Amino acid sequence: MTNKVNRFISHYTNYQARTSVSFNFGGLDPMLILAMITIISLGVRYFFSSGPAYVAGIVPVIFTIGLVTGVAAMPLALVPAFSRVYGCLLSHYDSGA
Repeated sequence: MTNKVNRFISHYTNYQARTSVSFNFGGLDPMLILAMITIISLGVRYFFSSGPAYVAGIVPVIFTIGLVTGVAAMPLALVPAFSRVYGCLLSHYDSGA
């Protein structure tokens, strides 16, 4: 089990190192990048009819892009939570009502 976890961590670290070259926003303010990530995640959230599918498919992408671009971890962790709650209010098919 530990070997699998270590292999996953090394794979994720290698992926983050490769994407950090691709996502160079050239000195933009991290809060502006966080605002862009929030707006994009809200737009993408509307098209997912399943909450768990959104969390499993998009949240890791949001975290990777945010961490690679230098956004602080705590505000970045709140973006998917906000997007998830707002998505439940925005679309009728994910609110459970």
